[in-house]
Formats: sequence, C-alpha cells, structure tokens
Amino acid sequence: FAVFKPVLVLPRMDLAPGFNFVDQNDAQLTNEDLRGRIVLYNFTYTACATPCPETGAVMRAVQDQLPAMNTQGLPVELVTLSFDPERDSAEQLRTYAARFGAQPDRWHLATGDMTLLKYVIGGGFGVYYQAKAAPDDDGAFTFDPAFVLVDGAGIVRAKYRTATPDLAILQRDIELV
Repeated sequence: FAVFKPVLVLPRMDLAPGFNFVDQNDAQLTNEDLRGRIVLYNFTYTACATPCPETGAVMRAVQDQLPAMNTQGLPVELVTLSFDPERDSAEQLRTYAARFGAQPDRWHLATGDMTLLKYVIGGGFGVYYQAKAAPDDDGAFTFDPAFVLVDGAGIVRAKYRTATPDLAILQRDIELV
C-alpha cells in the first residue's frame, strides 16, 4: 500500500492590487516591477512608536533568513508601504531603512498619493488604517498590523494579522510559494 501525503500549498486568496509608488531611493516602484518575485508586504509609518518597531524588526529578521531559504531560485523582495506620505519623504524612508538595516536591493520602503494608498492598502490588501482625528493631532494613525505574502504572479497567498508573526511560519510559507 502506498500512503499518499497531500501536497502542501498555500491557498490563492485574491489578486494583489496594482500600484505606482516612490521608494526610499526616490525611484518608482510598481507592482509590475515585482512580477516574478515572491513579495512580503507590511504596512506602517515611520513616526509610529508601537506596534511599528516590531514590524520593522520582523522584516529585518526575514531579510536575514532569506539566504538560507529554499525558494527554488525565485527571488524574494520585502516591501514596506508607508501610509503617511505627508511626513514620510524618501529621505525619511531612507532613515527608517538604515535604522533596520534594510538592504536596498531586497527591501523597498515606499509611499505615494494618499488616496491611492487608501485604495491599495485598505481596499486591495484589506488592511485597516486611519489617521487619528484629535484636536492635538500629532500625525498618528491607528491601524491593524499586518503582513501579506504575494507570489510571483501577483496573487495574495497568505495574510498575517499580527505585529509579530512566527518567523518559522513565514519561512515555511515563503518556501511553499
């Protein structure tokens, strides 16, 4: 008798949204630039105190694990989208990238038009964020931390709705894609 083991695959959840943003190097970054690559997205703004530092640290940990991952030769990119374009200029994104040791050829930090960001992050990726509306508004946001894994065809394959997903699970899922 042969025992068949089911093949482990991640579900195909949805089509990732299209976008055209500017990264930390003042260069255009589009979803088409990432075609053919596995991409792990996260969403934040550089002035955030918490839970933002944890998400940056997770991206750094994933970046550090990439050389050891078996991705069958597919390149892996990391993309952090900032939903605070008024304060997160390319210079500010570079400072944030330096703080976490982002490798510019692997980890892009990008932002763009406020309306387009809302469509891409909120509508396309389904991640909630909202500027705090208070008399002493300091530019803070409330948001649900999330990571989204997209395959080379632009299909969302996994969502992690936490500031600190398990790195072993992230590695397993990246390798499965």
